[in-house]
Amino acid sequence: MRDELLIAVLAAGASQRLGQPKQLVDVGGEPLFRRQCRVAIESRVAPVAVICGCQADSCIAEIADLPVAIRRNGLWREGLASSIREATRAAIEKNADALLILHGDQYRVTAEDLQTMHAAWALSGPSVACRSRHADYAGPPVILPAALFAQLSQ
Repeated sequence: MRDELLIAVLAAGASQRLGQPKQLVDVGGEPLFRRQCRVAIESRVAPVAVICGCQADSCIAEIADLPVAIRRNGLWREGLASSIREATRAAIEKNADALLILHGDQYRVTAEDLQTMHAAWALSGPSVACRSRHADYAGPPVILPAALFAQLSQ
């Protein structure tokens, strides 16, 4: 049984409420976007693709030395759905069994969290979707199986 993922770090938004690019906010001495990519890489559960949009050139400059696939979302103004579509295309191109979506602003997520999530998903079977859960929170990061890729592409 295969259990191959693609991790997609979504960071294409304009951060309008914040008033500055959220992706470039300093968290612990590094830009948030770089931190999220580093955490995804350090989890070692899957290859990592990053979805950039607003401020793409600045974001890409921050991660140029990291082993990630960079995807530009030209439709980022449409919102999160356009980034999910781009991430899904990347997963399809990689022939992944599932897509792990990590939002670019979830700075409390650790590599260990992603490893735990991957292990739970692998035990559940590759056709199952998994979402994170902590106290009253249930949501991203999520793992979405390939069976949903057609719907996610829309």
